[in-house]
Amino acid sequence: MTSVTRRGPPVWLSGLGAPNLGEEDTQPMYACLCEGVSERKVRAAIARGARTIDDLAEECGAGARCGGCWPMLDELIAECAPLNEQRERSSA
Repeated sequence: MTSVTRRGPPVWLSGLGAPNLGEEDTQPMYACLCEGVSERKVRAAIARGARTIDDLAEECGAGARCGGCWPMLDELIAECAPLNEQRERSSA
């Protein structure tokens, strides 16, 4: 049996979020199971300007159904949005 590893601890174990987008993942981490949206797609939507769960639902579909992923989505927004805003200010 071949085992696939992922860099960093799984989000549901660490409570600290997932590895940075720049790190290579060996398998997708799903942020929203209902819609089949990966963490990478959520991070990309946040990079494009999504700042709320409603924004994410509209942009990539994550968080549009049951709400089970909302804590993780809130965590990703809190982690990624400030970094993106900082990059935008420095490039202006």
